[in-house]
Amino acid sequence: MGRSSVVVLKKNNTKKCSSVKCQHTKIMDPQDLADCREIHAGLMAKERNSINYLFLDPVDTNYFTDYTTIIERPMDLRTLKENLDGGRYTTKEDFYADTQLIFDNAITYNKDKAESKFAVDLAKRMIRAFD
Repeated sequence: MGRSSVVVLKKNNTKKCSSVKCQHTKIMDPQDLADCREIHAGLMAKERNSINYLFLDPVDTNYFTDYTTIIERPMDLRTLKENLDGGRYTTKEDFYADTQLIFDNAITYNKDKAESKFAVDLAKRMIRAFD
């Protein structure tokens, strides 16, 4: 059975937990958290299905075997949500940086591949939706 952790929110907007991995770190402001959740929901919205589908899940490195040699820090919308829900972002800027990373990674990985021009185009469209 896995180790459970208990998180206690303190008045100074920090968290204290019993997990070995947890440090006493600042948690995101509740309004910023709500804003980040809204941004994520917007990027996941059904009306964006024609452009967000490449970014929903981690890249399949069994198929794209060179991905991790080109991309230092993979990111996708599912992992972004898991990080947000898991309290891994302490500021909205951290969340924004990882959101931008999703699309920057797609551009970096696909920019020199003629057959993947569509992926670069989709990443640029998602950046516009994010801005």
